[in-house]
Amino acid sequence: MITVVHTKKNPDAGKPWSVYIGRPSPLGNTYSVEKFGRERCIDLFRKDLQAALLPEDLAYRSEYLSKIKVEFYHLVEIYKQYGKLVLACWCFPKKCHGDAIKEEILRGI
Repeated sequence: MITVVHTKKNPDAGKPWSVYIGRPSPLGNTYSVEKFGRERCIDLFRKDLQAALLPEDLAYRSEYLSKIKVEFYHLVEIYKQYGKLVLACWCFPKKCHGDAIKEEILRGI
């Protein structure tokens, strides 16, 4: 099970399957809700995530996208090892880029 929770209300804080994904973490959404609106900033992050996961020969690699890719696959390994993953961000219970991360992990497993 993969869940997205509010950082301050994370019952699994400190556990190895609980990961902070807000700013300034490698998976923090760099797009501002104030500037782009919630839906658009999540869509922009999703596009960056998908670009980061493209095969090497198809992907433009910036340092930003490389960090996303490394951290994403770290989350996949955590999920495989523990059978659960908690993504902690400040957005929850509102829609969050954590939902995009969750969807990509579940799609790939």
